[in-house]
Amino acid sequence: MKFERTEWSAPYPSPTALAAFEQISSGLARDLVAMTGIQQAHDNAMERNALRWEGARSIGGLLSGLTIALFMIGVSGWLIDGGHDIAGSVLGGGTIISLVTVFLKRDREPDAQPAKPKPRRKK
Repeated sequence: MKFERTEWSAPYPSPTALAAFEQISSGLARDLVAMTGIQQAHDNAMERNALRWEGARSIGGLLSGLTIALFMIGVSGWLIDGGHDIAGSVLGGGTIISLVTVFLKRDREPDAQPAKPKPRRKK
């Protein structure tokens, strides 16, 4: 008894597999190649869409953080101007310290790295 193992790593079936499919049914290899091309185009479109939304989400988070920080610093300035020096200083200092902490912690965490693409399945 003889066993043979072959591997093929590509989005399309191997040429010998395509030839075997063509022997089973005329045009089957062409249909498989066309379906694979359509699926790859779909995968690429989904990945582009996901990247676009990830960028928008990131910018939205930064703008939200900026808005909150500016508001809190404005309120702390208003408190200091109104004679509440300690409350204004604590609020302003706390806002700045928390922002610095968030940015430093984000840069040190391994989760802050961009996600690696998932490996494609071997067929």
